[in-house]
Amino acid sequence: MASVSKTKRESDLTLLVLSGGIDSTVLLNDFVSAGKPTRAIYFDIGYLPAKAERNAAKMAAHQLGVPIEIVNVPGIIDMVSGHIPIEELGRGELDKGQPEPIRKEKRYVVGFHVILSMASYYALLADIPVVATALIREQFAQNGKLATFVKEWPKTIAHLNPDRHQKLISPFQKKSKSAVIKQGVKLSVDFSNTWSCHRQGPHHCGKCSGCISRRQGFNTARISDPTTYLE
Repeated sequence: MASVSKTKRESDLTLLVLSGGIDSTVLLNDFVSAGKPTRAIYFDIGYLPAKAERNAAKMAAHQLGVPIEIVNVPGIIDMVSGHIPIEELGRGELDKGQPEPIRKEKRYVVGFHVILSMASYYALLADIPVVATALIREQFAQNGKLATFVKEWPKTIAHLNPDRHQKLISPFQKKSKSAVIKQGVKLSVDFSNTWSCHRQGPHHCGKCSGCISRRQGFNTARISDPTTYLE
């Protein structure tokens, strides 16, 4: 019996962590435009913007014909609750950095590895060899060890799963938010269907760090911002 080997298309299959924001939505469009076989995954951790994020992520995936897995993990916010001030709850514990400096008296705990762990686990189960994130240049700059983490993550999980190999890629590592927006324009991305705010929808608050970063990106790119902000 002839052995079954993966086709090139199967070996290139990529799982994209899709948040419904500008960066991951542009990366999804980029993959599809390039003919790259892609699946998407969205993690609903019960934070304030979850409904708006999930809607944006599913809309992007459906419009492009990309299969998307929705994973509900609301227990995370229960675990986080009680460890941070209420005004911070649900804002950025799983984020990679903030557009503005974190005050020194605050102990900011980055939980990005939690999301990545779940994405990697799903990819291993589904035998998807590549996991992609849409981390951008500002996020790598805000967290100086992020590049090392991304590089070493596949080696870390390989100790537990020696029979399956996985790559972690961040194609936007050297791209700024404004550069990503410009790329999105070239790909005809409808930015009005993306979500950046750390608050609930249906409109962006205009004050949180997600909204600030979004506004700055459009301003720097000199591209009209279609977003409706409350302030």
